Amino acid sequence: MVDLLLGKGYEVLGTDRREHPDSPCQFVEANLCDRDKVLEMMSKADAVIHLGAIPGPHGDEPRLIYENNVFRTYNIMTLAAERSLRRVVFSSSAFAVGWAEDPRAFVPK
Repeated sequence: MVDLLLGKGYEVLGTDRREHPDSPCQFVEANLCDRDKVLEMMSKADAVIHLGAIPGPHGDEPRLIYENNVFRTYNIMTLAAERSLRRVVFSSSAFAVGWAEDPRAFVPK
C-alpha cells in the first residue's frame, strides 16, 4: 500500500507500535491509544488508511487484543470524524473471510 501511494506521488506517514527503520516513508513509532499523538499525526492528513491489528489474535492476552484491535481503531475513527476527514479506509482480516457461524469465535478468551 505504501509503495503504491508513494509511486502515485502521495505523501505517506506510516506508524506502528514497533520501530520500522527500513520504512520507505516518513515513520512515527507510536501507541495509537494516545489520542494526542494520533491527533498530531492526523494534523495534516487528507485521508487515513488503518490496517493495524493483531492478526489471528488467539493466544494473545485479551486486554492487549482489545487495546490494539478495538480501542486504537476507535481513536482513529473518532479523531478522523472530529477533524472532518472525508476518507478513512479500514481493513480487518477477521471480516475478510466473512462472519463466523458462531459469533463467540471473535471474542477473546
